[in-house]
Amino acid sequence: MGAMVIRRPQTHPLDRSPDFYTMDRNQLGNDPMEFISPLLHQTCLGLFVFLLLLAGWTDLKTFTIPNHIPFALLLLAIPFGMTSPNAFPWLSSIAIGAAVLVTGVGFFSMNLMGGGDVKLMAVVSLWAGPAYALDFILVTAFAGGLLSGFALLKKKYGFAGGWDNQPFENVVPYGVAIAFGGLGLAALLIQGQTI
Repeated sequence: MGAMVIRRPQTHPLDRSPDFYTMDRNQLGNDPMEFISPLLHQTCLGLFVFLLLLAGWTDLKTFTIPNHIPFALLLLAIPFGMTSPNAFPWLSSIAIGAAVLVTGVGFFSMNLMGGGDVKLMAVVSLWAGPAYALDFILVTAFAGGLLSGFALLKKKYGFAGGWDNQPFENVVPYGVAIAFGGLGLAALLIQGQTI
């Protein structure tokens, strides 16, 4: 007798199994979106990381975060969410991003954060969604504390670590801390492939 072959039932492309990202092209069905969707999802994550690094570097060098970086991250969240292997929590992610934006505007009005920092923090919180928002905020706060400690050491002892031309006395490039928290978020998103 021949061996019995059990075939898995064909599912809808949005009902992906956890091993979806480890399948090769021959295991996928005939729908090209089954191949393009994870590729686009991973490309969005790669661009997310690149834009965070760019934001951190720009803030470190110029103490500003150009508006096009948070705007690009906001637009990039759309294909990221649409190609997510699981249902993307749009409403709760938007609510979290809005709450961070409102809180950040309060910090901005008290002159505690820059406008670019507020926008970047809000849009990265939208990417984090309910699953990772607290993780992102805690890592960002920790990195911001380290950065502020560095600024205090520089002010008190003249320690510069090669950044003699940076005026850390009154301003801290918090975009660096936000980028660090965002990179931690990217690692969580890659590891979990869920949101």
